[in-house]
Amino acid sequence: MGGHFRIVASVLPHSLVADTGVVLARYCLNWSGNPRPLDCNFSIVRVCVCSNFTLMSTVFINVGQCGNQVGAQFLDSLCDDKNGAFSGLLKGTDGKLQSIHVDSESKVIKKILSSDLSRSLKRDAIICGKRGCGSNWGCGYHRRDLLDQTLEVMRTEVERCDVYSGCLIVHSLCGGTGSGLSSRLVEALRDEYPLQHIMNIAIAPHWTGESPLQQYNSLLCLACLQQNSDAIMVFNNDIIFHTLEEASGQSARGEDRGFSDQELNSVITSCISGCFLPVNGQVTFSNQPWELFQSCCPMPDLKFLTVCQQVSQRPHTSWLEISQSLTRKVAGSCSGRIPRTVSALAVARGHTGHAFHSNFDKISSRLKSDLGCTHWNPFPLDFWVDLYGNKAKRKSLTVVLNSDVMAKYISRVSEEARRKFLVKAYMHWYVQYGCEENDFEQAFHTLRKVVDNYEYFTTPNLQ
Repeated sequence: MGGHFRIVASVLPHSLVADTGVVLARYCLNWSGNPRPLDCNFSIVRVCVCSNFTLMSTVFINVGQCGNQVGAQFLDSLCDDKNGAFSGLLKGTDGKLQSIHVDSESKVIKKILSSDLSRSLKRDAIICGKRGCGSNWGCGYHRRDLLDQTLEVMRTEVERCDVYSGCLIVHSLCGGTGSGLSSRLVEALRDEYPLQHIMNIAIAPHWTGESPLQQYNSLLCLACLQQNSDAIMVFNNDIIFHTLEEASGQSARGEDRGFSDQELNSVITSCISGCFLPVNGQVTFSNQPWELFQSCCPMPDLKFLTVCQQVSQRPHTSWLEISQSLTRKVAGSCSGRIPRTVSALAVARGHTGHAFHSNFDKISSRLKSDLGCTHWNPFPLDFWVDLYGNKAKRKSLTVVLNSDVMAKYISRVSEEARRKFLVKAYMHWYVQYGCEENDFEQAFHTLRKVVDNYEYFTTPNLQ
């Protein structure tokens, strides 16, 4: 391991940050790779280390109407960033975004092409079909035309990367293209690039949605992602809607005006940015999604993640107040209960000065307690801290949870889909595209194992 390395996103003093040839991550490593205990009188969190010559080689894939709306809003926020955080993130050597946009219909794609974002996109990386998938997983899964085009564009993007590390796929769990095509695409990418990472950012629909097929679609998609993806970050529209109600005070006033798709997508975009934007305006491991796996996915059977974020526009708001507001928001998304968390990652951003470091032990203890971190994991909570970056007044604390929250959602989806499956409701809509009853039985079995594993590893008495 050679080259000049620098320590970023840590609570370390300047004297240690300036040192070269040392990588700190709960302990020191010397150049020979032998561990050496770290003797310091302050708390150490996981630190992010980056090489001066390492560039991110991740491809961003947006699938379906929802995936393209969320993905385009996220990419547009990167292009509009004035703090330099966009430098190197999802950007190829040609100055264009390493982004692929796929949809079976042209409605959303046309809006993207007519926006300012289109100047940063490659036209040959935009794929648009001529007919929709009718909110049917089976139709999207068997759309060979879209799959072949996407894989061909993907090969081109991979060839443009110096070292291809993996892909981020944004899609919904409900739509035919978002759930079906993304499922088939993940399988194909796993076969084509078995050693590279795959991470999905999936948007779960409102429970009382418009399509009677959404539980089937979610069931089949989640089972496929469990078998082929490295991590699945899920955003639930119902929880996001509740968050916006609380933030606007509608719940207290008893109002119900509703929120637009753009408002819902803005919350998702902000959470994604909180997780993956560079620290201190530099390309680091913290904006490599794969570093997140190490913090949040301790075992391959537990890889469903949820995200919660607390933002304060007031410069004098303390980090303890922000962490308290965040844990209340997490409890609200769990119907008022404390989740049972296997592992978690907290990302603090803003002009923190030394305030975060001085309160780190209190913040860490509160988060571990209020997030219900398990006792068997000796390091259940990691931190990425943008200590000296972003001198704007805005502060944010984003937490990524691997907890039983998703297990309960998966269980609910499976139960509702099972009730329909037992009476063969809507099954003919899937059979006409080549799906079989065995596909559903395997999906039920796969997700049952997921729920069982979460129930076992989040048991309070497990040591």
